[in-house]
Amino acid sequence: MHRAILDAIEEAQCFREQAERQPRHPDLKQPLVPGRDYSYTLSAEARQRLDRMHTRWSQVAACLQRYRDILDFAPGSPSDFFITWGNTQDQVVVELAWFGDLAAIFTYGTVPTKILDAVTACLDQLGLSVLREKDIHELEQNGVWQLLFES
Repeated sequence: MHRAILDAIEEAQCFREQAERQPRHPDLKQPLVPGRDYSYTLSAEARQRLDRMHTRWSQVAACLQRYRDILDFAPGSPSDFFITWGNTQDQVVVELAWFGDLAAIFTYGTVPTKILDAVTACLDQLGLSVLREKDIHELEQNGVWQLLFES
């Protein structure tokens, strides 16, 4: 594994250890109510991570707007982004890691090279390490993907 992945794993483990030592908010000890905003229960560090994610997506969106071939892009959740072009059902999904400076690109259907190059350029511009298919598979096999991307 390359250094960026190892750094992200270390950061995630430290965050988890700190979170486990913190007392649990009383509202989280009961069954969660669908549609209720629980953001007030987040720790200061968790709020900073969420803010960082929003900032990164804003930067990615600003970069993608420069490419005329990309018709639409929208967040699917705080950590993933859908990018479409033309009138096809094909799409690119970008996921940002909650820890470290990692991103993963998933393609569905036939993706024109210029679209993939544009997405990669925007992520590179932010200083993110874009994981390759081999890296993603290895993280999934080792049970680390969920720790970094689905926290």
